[in-house]
Amino acid sequence: VEFSYGEKRILNSVYLQCKQGMLVGLLGRNGSGKSTLMKVMISELQTEVKSVRINGTPFHNGITRGCSAITYLPQGPM
Repeated sequence: VEFSYGEKRILNSVYLQCKQGMLVGLLGRNGSGKSTLMKVMISELQTEVKSVRINGTPFHNGITRGCSAITYLPQGPM
């Protein structure tokens, strides 16, 4: 995953691998890109450079709401 706001690069060559059944927490300082990464993965933010695969199946448009293969709990109200 790569993502920029204008000329400012926020995410650069991010690779995240999780095994089936794992619970994963994404930790980091404020402004480090955690929420941006999740928003790109669930297609809330668009970028031209991303590859999302679950069990080897590519999701070219990211993970959409209702996808039963992964669960995302946002920090704000739903």
